[in-house]
Amino acid sequence: MSKRKKLIIIISIIIILAILFLLLINRSSSYNYISNNIFIEEDTSIGRNLYIVSKPHRINTKSKNYRKVIDEKISDVLKQEIDFENMIIIYNPYDDDKNSIRLYFITNYNVKVNYKLTHSSKSSDYFTNIGKKYTTQHKYEISDIVLGEKNRLEVELRDKENKLIGTNAVELDFSNVK
Repeated sequence: MSKRKKLIIIISIIIILAILFLLLINRSSSYNYISNNIFIEEDTSIGRNLYIVSKPHRINTKSKNYRKVIDEKISDVLKQEIDFENMIIIYNPYDDDKNSIRLYFITNYNVKVNYKLTHSSKSSDYFTNIGKKYTTQHKYEISDIVLGEKNRLEVELRDKENKLIGTNAVELDFSNVK
């Protein structure tokens, strides 16, 4: 076989591999592929009303389609009855901060929300305000979760006179999550 034919075969193989690679990357970013391969599932081993995202590793979590699908899947989870006593917590849904959770709930009155997070490496004696305004629709990101440990999340509601309306505490066992 001539050098020219060998070169053509090698170049052809490289081109075919490049095309296959691009198709694989494109597939991992396509809306339908992402939608069919991502699930938001409750994981009671970590905590009450805590959900995690199940997905293949090859999905491109930085794509617009990934964010769109996650938003849709979260909307589906939030269709159930949720209130302050039954807050929905989703661990790192956008795959952008391994130490974060998203907190969702609805209240009957406009309130502001504060939280306190404690774990063995940090014990907080004060509440941090996460609600910028008084509202009944609550969606927050909390980024101080410590993986490899048990975390305790305490959430409190305050009215416009700063009167305590209610508290809710949730144990989050991230001791097996790295």
